[in-house]
Amino acid sequence: MENALGKAQVAYEATGLPAIADDSGIEAAALDGAPGVRSARFAGENATDEENLAKLLRDVPEDGDRRVAYVCALVHVAEDGEEWLFEALARHARHRAAWQRWVRL
Repeated sequence: MENALGKAQVAYEATGLPAIADDSGIEAAALDGAPGVRSARFAGENATDEENLAKLLRDVPEDGDRRVAYVCALVHVAEDGEEWLFEALARHARHRAAWQRWVRL
């Protein structure tokens, strides 16, 4: 949420206009919510989806909690500077194909 809020605030301050920003990522139960908003860079700054998925699968123990959730935060800074924060969470079953689908969102 903080990353989306920061982006919206910067856009609002730079333009004086209402602004909308978002952030999203995969939260793995076994990793205490990681990688979160760093999902796209989980395996490194220039990592591919496949490299990020491989790291995620490596980091979660085979017998560990393989539940994941896709989390999205949306922030709107209104014309008067009022901030509206929204967060959505989508959970999915423990299936490898589901992890691949989530990483590509």
